[in-house]
Order: sequence, then structure tokens, then C-alpha cells
Amino acid sequence: MDSVFKNSEMKDEKTRIRKVFCDIVNVILPIIQKYRHEIQNLEVKHKKNHTLLTEADIAVQKAVVEIIWDHDPACQIIAEEDIKPGILDSNSTDQYTWIVDPIDGTREFISSKGKEFCTAVCLMFERMPIGAMVLLPELGHKSRPLLIEATSHPSQIFLNGTPIAIPPTSEKDIPKKISATRSHGRKPYLFESQLAAFGCTLKTRTTSQTIDLLRVATDLSAFTEPPMDSFDLFYREKQKLWDGAPGIFLNYIAGRVVVNENGQSIIPFSEDILDQSTPVLPITVVGPPKYVNWFLALCSKTH
Repeated sequence: MDSVFKNSEMKDEKTRIRKVFCDIVNVILPIIQKYRHEIQNLEVKHKKNHTLLTEADIAVQKAVVEIIWDHDPACQIIAEEDIKPGILDSNSTDQYTWIVDPIDGTREFISSKGKEFCTAVCLMFERMPIGAMVLLPELGHKSRPLLIEATSHPSQIFLNGTPIAIPPTSEKDIPKKISATRSHGRKPYLFESQLAAFGCTLKTRTTSQTIDLLRVATDLSAFTEPPMDSFDLFYREKQKLWDGAPGIFLNYIAGRVVVNENGQSIIPFSEDILDQSTPVLPITVVGPPKYVNWFLALCSKTH
């Protein structure tokens, strides 16, 4: 069975993708709200990688996957909570693959005061992301939901269906606010002291990598409560594909560069990465070109 997106006109493809996003939001938002009202009763498990898992993660993922398959039964899905993650056929020339992170920021989700969690979905074709959505269930004013979405061409990001401005790069020579979060138990990065010496403010505690990437792509401070300032730069080691792909695509749309430690673009994603049972991006650096170049030069001196 062919994908419903295969050989479709570009405009029609965008409409289909955004219809999938719309259906996902309509179904999963009540599920998320239900579990948030019952968080004191949620059973929380610790996975081998020290991240958290709840029945809410499973329920949201199940709903998202069912909606995607209803729309696109021939597609492949890579989702975080798969017991046995599928391996993408990176040699396929016509394969649509949906990447799903049901709840990014589970630790925030299970906290009654936490808000930095989201559901993130990315659509990929021929190893290239072509669409993404991020649902922020409680980050809007008065804890209302925000939906961020984009598709390829034109380069436009939408917030709750309305185009949102992509902020220009700051005139400052060096980045001032950086997301450089670390996994559990990871020692400080070698560059942290050097960045502090330049007056950079670092976020090192992981909440939601997707939201941090989103804060590089656009300015959400006027729409979030409390206001969330933008980051000038994002850095992460050993980033799982579902933690990175949606935010990476939104930064691509916003004109940011997305590179590895050698300054080489990581999109389209390499066959070596996509051939892994759990696809992992070794190093992810995202931001405006001048900040990325400055940061990479600093890291080369640090090492």
C-alpha cells in the first residue's frame, strides 16, 4: 500500500500534514489534561537510561500512532516508548517516517507546578524532516495550550494557526543565553567555565529538549506564562532522534544552522544514524551561523 502522501501535490501534501497535526491535538489534549488532573495517582517507572515513564506516555503515544496510521497506513513510525524501536530503511527512496515523542519533559509533567513538557511529532521523507508540530499543553497564558507547527516551503512557523515572527539574530558578537543541558549523571562540559567567563548564561538542567530548541527557533516570551526568553544557542550530546527532530526542523525553517561538532550539517540525517535501533545524534549544535561558528571555535580550543 502506498503512502497517502506519495506523489501528492506540494500544496495538498501540506494540507494533509496539517490535518494530521490537527487530529492529533484534538485527541491527545483531553488525554493529557486527564492525566495531569490525576498526577498524584500516576505510577512512575525509571527506565534503564534514568528517564521516567508513566502510563500517560504510553496512552498519548498510542493515540498519536493510531491517528498517524489512520491517515498514512503505509508509513513507518519511530516512537520513544516502543518496546522494540523500528529501524528506518535509510535506503528507501519514497519512505515517509513519523517520529513521535509522546511527552517530552516527563519529570515536568509529573510535577504539579511543572509546565515545560510537550508532545512533539516530526514527519520525515528521504531522511529529511518536512513537517513538525509541538503541542505545549499548559505554557500559554492562564495555562492554555499552544500549538507550534510548520511544513516545508514557505519558511513559516505557525502558533495556534497564526504565522509567528522569526526573530532576527542579535547584534551581539557572542551568544549570551545557551541551552547546554546534560543527561543524568553527566559531568559538566569542558566549555562551561569558558562560557561563564564570557558572561554567558547556561541552562544545564534538562526539562524538555524540544522546548529548548523551540526557544532558539522563535521568540515565545509574549505568549508563554511565565515568559520564556529565547536561547541564542542549543548544544546537546547523544540526543535521541525523537528529542531532536521536531525542534531541529523548526530551526531549519527559521534559518538557523543545525550542525555537529565539526560544523557539518546533520540534516538530512545520515544513514548511519537512522540504521540504529535507537537513532542517536552524537552532537547537536543549533543557532544562528555566527553564534555556532564562535561556539565551535571555542570548543576546539577547549579540547
